[in-house]
Amino acid sequence: MNSPVLLTADQLSGNGTSLVIPDRSNAWSIDVQGTLIVSGSVFGAGITCHGICSLDGANMSSTGPIEVFGEISVVDSTLNGGISDEDIIIWDDAEITWTNSTGTGDMTDNWVNILTTRTVGVQNGYVVFYGYDMGYDSVSTSPLGDNSTFEASNMGDNVIEIAIDERDRMVRWQDGAGVIHEESASALVVLSTPWGDYEQQINDLPKVNHFDVVLDLPMLTFDSLVESDDEGSVNTRLGVMATVTNSGDAPATFLIPCTANGNDANIGLSLPYTAEAGESVEIPMNWDSASEGELTLECSIFVPYHFEGYTVVDVGTASTNPVTWSEDEDSSTNLALPIMIGAVAAIGIFAFIARRNMVA
Repeated sequence: MNSPVLLTADQLSGNGTSLVIPDRSNAWSIDVQGTLIVSGSVFGAGITCHGICSLDGANMSSTGPIEVFGEISVVDSTLNGGISDEDIIIWDDAEITWTNSTGTGDMTDNWVNILTTRTVGVQNGYVVFYGYDMGYDSVSTSPLGDNSTFEASNMGDNVIEIAIDERDRMVRWQDGAGVIHEESASALVVLSTPWGDYEQQINDLPKVNHFDVVLDLPMLTFDSLVESDDEGSVNTRLGVMATVTNSGDAPATFLIPCTANGNDANIGLSLPYTAEAGESVEIPMNWDSASEGELTLECSIFVPYHFEGYTVVDVGTASTNPVTWSEDEDSSTNLALPIMIGAVAAIGIFAFIARRNMVA
């Protein structure tokens, strides 16, 4: 039995010597950094085009997919066979011109445009993305948040990866019959908070690697906190008026907790209040104190943690002027004088009537 013989490339010469490669794609490769012009036949090559490629009257066999990062023109050419479902892949913003040419056909697309990445930038991890009719198969996504891939390196980067599968990143393609298709996707971005749900509808999902979403949010300013009097009676309500302005682009339903000299204050207000976009609202409060002394009421707009990374409050705190609280005088003491006057009058009337009876 003959043993295998290893020969170097320069030994493969001489009369009757031929080189045969398997009938398959990517048996050899061409990496184009400059310019490639093909006007003849190419068989079995894996072609990557970072520069400018031109197929002009070319016959390309078992070369699919040709991967393009720069630009390619296909004119009066034939492409037949490959190892994927497309003759040419156009990556990201690479360009293609296809004129009077024939591809493998049938289920093999002439070319597809695929994004290498597809992400949305948001301002915190509580924002959720919903995608509809995305990619080659028009798929819709489940709710996606920051670090939807669950990779530790991506945690807290405020970037939502919206299309992990390559087919979901196909945004344009020309099918085997030469018909051009384009993704018609939309999306909804939502931030759910105790103040309300803030949404951004995206009717035409950008066909780019990355884009940022800016939500319309409220912007609250605590304008004033005014007491109705500078004196108050213990355990008796004192009117206070709060004024809040929303100069933002969305409504807010918020709470206003208050303290008096560092302790929780009873203001008789437990329900949230709503300020529409562009609206100033007056919020009546009924403040009381269980103890005497000079107290200052301080109130603030409560901002939920869901707004981390956003600015939704300009001025968030306001205070009253000092109010002096005191006990009312005992009501029994106040009634003593009227009671005495009434008693003396009654005695006088009784004496007058008795004397008249004696005279009679």
